Amino acid sequence: MTSQRRSHVCAALACALFSLLPMTAAAQKSYNIWYFGDKAGIDFNVDPPVALGDGQMSELEGCASIAHRRTGTLLFYANGDSVWNRAHRPMKNGFGLHGHFSSTQTVLIGAMPGDTNRYYVFTAGVGAYYKRTGGIEYSIVDMRGDNGFGGITTKNKVLLDTATEKLTAVYDATRTGYWLLAHGWGDDRFYAWHVTPTGIAAPVISRVGMINGGVSENSIGYLKSTIDCRHLAAANYGTRCIELLDFDNATGIVSNPIAIPVPATCRPYSVCFSPDGRRLYASLLYEFRAGAHTDLIQYDVTAGDGAAIASTAYDFGADDPPVVEVAYWVTLMLGPDGVIYCTMPGRYPGLFYLSTISRPNEPRAACRFKRDGMHLAPRTAAKIGLPNVIDLVTQYHADTATCAGAGIMLAASPVLVGSLAGDEPLAYHWALADGLSCTDCATPIASPSATTKYELTVTGRSGNPLTQWTTVHVTPRHAVRAAVQGGLDGTPGDTLELRVELVDDALDLDSVRGFTVRMHYDTNSMRPDRSAYAAMLAGTRAEGWTATVLRDYSGVLEVHVVATDPTAYLHGAGTLLRARMWTYIHMLTSDTATWSGNSTVTAEVIPDASPCADVTVDAASVRLTMCGLNMRLIELVTGTNALDANRPNPFNPTTEIGYSVALDGPVRLEVLDALGREVACLVDEVRKAGRYSVRWDAASQPSGLYYYRLRSAGWSAVRTMMLVK
Repeated sequence: MTSQRRSHVCAALACALFSLLPMTAAAQKSYNIWYFGDKAGIDFNVDPPVALGDGQMSELEGCASIAHRRTGTLLFYANGDSVWNRAHRPMKNGFGLHGHFSSTQTVLIGAMPGDTNRYYVFTAGVGAYYKRTGGIEYSIVDMRGDNGFGGITTKNKVLLDTATEKLTAVYDATRTGYWLLAHGWGDDRFYAWHVTPTGIAAPVISRVGMINGGVSENSIGYLKSTIDCRHLAAANYGTRCIELLDFDNATGIVSNPIAIPVPATCRPYSVCFSPDGRRLYASLLYEFRAGAHTDLIQYDVTAGDGAAIASTAYDFGADDPPVVEVAYWVTLMLGPDGVIYCTMPGRYPGLFYLSTISRPNEPRAACRFKRDGMHLAPRTAAKIGLPNVIDLVTQYHADTATCAGAGIMLAASPVLVGSLAGDEPLAYHWALADGLSCTDCATPIASPSATTKYELTVTGRSGNPLTQWTTVHVTPRHAVRAAVQGGLDGTPGDTLELRVELVDDALDLDSVRGFTVRMHYDTNSMRPDRSAYAAMLAGTRAEGWTATVLRDYSGVLEVHVVATDPTAYLHGAGTLLRARMWTYIHMLTSDTATWSGNSTVTAEVIPDASPCADVTVDAASVRLTMCGLNMRLIELVTGTNALDANRPNPFNPTTEIGYSVALDGPVRLEVLDALGREVACLVDEVRKAGRYSVRWDAASQPSGLYYYRLRSAGWSAVRTMMLVK
């Protein structure tokens, strides 16, 4: 992927996360009911979705369902050969379609634009896999037939004589119609039919990408789009490759193919984009080796060219056991709730549940893949396929939290409001009223007494409703105990280790992924050892996380710690931070002053986004002693500090001044003029015991007599020098 293409993908797809493009009137809840497999179904009109067990279809692979665009109630479903009405009976004239039970995307149902009663049922034949050739055809269902249960009035009208099993649709730029997309057989042609209120136009043909032809396996594999309708992904089962392509939903042109290589022993079957379009999920069938199985892979499609994207592959089955322990086709499909659902066929108990990826926008394990995420109804089972839908997300889930007794503002997700762009004005309705300041406003204040789920319906002028469920988790305020501990006794010059530790595991309730430690210390006796910052988290509960020092001066050491692994949380009692402190004796201000080695170190622990945790930190007392002698330092260090005569003297204009420091601590070396006024400060910092020298450049000073004075702890000395110009 070129840098220009990559930036285009990043900009266009990232925008989809915050402002989904408006959808046609026929789209809003059209895919809220799924029927698939052996009589299995799912109802997405409630949260969480519920499994249905009243289906009558038993379908191995491709299938489709359609619901009422506003109410989300079932209209009919199909398997490419037959159609069942909402009463789960065969639809009038609903048989003999030219799809096939073993065609990847054998059927797709789309509304007839501008018509509230009629629907297209598009079918794709089995291609060459069964030594046959199949094409793209359409039939028309009129819901006014058979007393409102619908009937097929037009059947098997040919759009393309021979094609692969790829069949999908994306909305056009005006959102008044959509593009039906398929791939030819034995060539490199993508076909895009514009479906509008005036009918189905002649196809726009794009010759781009790989040739799908030759061996029968080359007809297999999914074709899917991003929900912003600008990019496609094609799983080319036979050629063992995944293609990314651009799509212009104003013209119907497919362009800019990027090939993502897969391992030589793999065959890609299904692909599915995350809602924000940055991640691509694929099922890979490892079939030509011992221990054949199927795995799910996540790619970052913003990484660059095909090789770069392939290098980002995250294998959900890398650990034992693999996702599917036999080599079998796995289908991925984006649900209207923004969750990706996956079939787990081939072996018990995978027939009786769907796997889920509940946060598909997140990288790697943070996307939350769950093998048994959606259990199916009794006496139903999944097979290979899931309903072929036009990808969109029309229901949103928002989670927030507050403390008991506190209020929090609720609001419609920017994604939800963006979906109704151009459909002003908006109407809001919140249900449950319990704990809400208002039910018909955009931003009510919620003060629930316990964890509560609120349902928001946002409606535009056209009457198209979108739904958001917001769960407000109410957390009781709870106390968390911590303490400053460590080596708290020493002598000046020692390096002490102070540890901030959790005494209990009460923070486990808050799923803490970041926190700040703010330590307060006495600058008269210690300061942080900056050379030890890299080891602050070694052996702690946050080992492997990232520590950033925000402040280390004026008696405050402030460090922010955050998890680098998106799945990591702080848990258990133990050390949060280790701080090495260098101790010393502070500078006395007079000959009669004394020094005390006793001080108190306090700390604060502030968890990120955990307002209900009241963390109290027990302080620590630090004691520095000097072998039990009198603390009058002038008596202890007179023979070991030194201030040397400057060289040269007289001088013009520079001279060197040497000095020795007996104890670790603050040192100040200053130059005074003949009247005792300070004209230069050459040293003013904490230094370890040792010998030092410093050069003074007096180019800006007049000739004359000068004094230089050294002060360290309770000791001081003064000498004179002569500047002659």
